[in-house]
Amino acid sequence: MPDDFELTGRAWHRNALDAQDLALLDAACRTDRRPGVRLGWTPEVAAVLRSEGALSRLAQSHLPGASPVRILAFNKSDKSNWGVPWHQDRVVALKARCETPGYSCWVGQVDFWHAEPPLALLEKMVFARVFLDDSDAANGAMEFALGSHKHGYVSARDAARIAADCEIEIENARRGDVLFLKGLTLHRSGRAPKAAQRRIVRIDFAMREALDEGLEWALPQN
Repeated sequence: MPDDFELTGRAWHRNALDAQDLALLDAACRTDRRPGVRLGWTPEVAAVLRSEGALSRLAQSHLPGASPVRILAFNKSDKSNWGVPWHQDRVVALKARCETPGYSCWVGQVDFWHAEPPLALLEKMVFARVFLDDSDAANGAMEFALGSHKHGYVSARDAARIAADCEIEIENARRGDVLFLKGLTLHRSGRAPKAAQRRIVRIDFAMREALDEGLEWALPQN
């Protein structure tokens, strides 16, 4: 429900993707041993994120006018098993660096830049987590703090304290489930206590026109 999404910052959609879409993401989700790998606008990704597709329709229900602006693939396994403390994701992927008021912490990658944008932009973003494998505490599922997006900017020093005052939910999911989260939601992930593949594709959604003049999203318009 939209009202519940505004309150908690999360919305589950169980068994949301069909076998065809999942197979396309299986093909696109070729990760190495890094915790997260950025995906480009490949034919497989484009097919799953077609405007009439299930995932795009869900994104529109949570953020009307939204477009995908960043796509990441994660595979937690015995070869790549990591943990991160409570934090917010506060960067966007941009095509080029352009010194603009409110944008900071620029980091250049091979063919794009990361920057921390103004808080007002992050507050209008949502991201989807598409589960390609079952997820639970045994394979290092992510935990998130319900309602924490309403705290705005949260420093690394204060993240654990603020999360402790929220209801904590763990990603108990099955293949084909999709979780939408508000962009500023606090989350963390522990190392998996047992070896088991856990693949997830994350898609950041925003209104493309939300960027300041002179800036361009790294992911092209679909």
